[in-house]
Amino acid sequence: MKRKIVGMFVCTLLIATILPISGTVIAGDPENPEITDEHNDLFGPLSFASMPYVDIDSGWFQDDAENLYITLKVVDLSYKWVREIHSIHWTYGGIEYGIGSHTWLFGLFQSGFLTWQDPETNEWMFENITVDASRNSNTITYTVPKALMENIHAGDVLEDTFAWTGVRTIFEPITYVFFLGEIVKDHAEGDNYIIQY
Repeated sequence: MKRKIVGMFVCTLLIATILPISGTVIAGDPENPEITDEHNDLFGPLSFASMPYVDIDSGWFQDDAENLYITLKVVDLSYKWVREIHSIHWTYGGIEYGIGSHTWLFGLFQSGFLTWQDPETNEWMFENITVDASRNSNTITYTVPKALMENIHAGDVLEDTFAWTGVRTIFEPITYVFFLGEIVKDHAEGDNYIIQY
């Protein structure tokens, strides 16, 4: 009987150490994203309009020794006449980071950004944006060199993750005057991500 109790205790300890801590995902992927969101939950002055190209589905983080890969999936990534904003945000080492892109007419990308707290990374122009607008994907993946996030190591945690999207018209000054910013927005909070490499 004593052996059985000790065996059960050891098994319980093993399971407890293997399972991830609640609210933290060890490694994200499309099947296990850190960020998930309900569809058709847009808000803003024109949220009644159908705008699936900014309706967040999910988002996830992955990494290797050199880069952090961040993917945002929306309901439908086909491009319209509007200016779209897609982004994912997190906190690391007390600094708030965000990665994203502004999309102009016909899917032309403007730039990416990493953090507003560091002017050098804020000016970083993105070349590593991969878009897959196919029916089964609808994703934008951003490749972020880890060198831009100083001293990041395996086991470090990206906290307070969330995705944010928005729509502005091509007549941006008018949009701000009449709508005080974006005409439609979406927001979804997520779990933490543990750096793997």
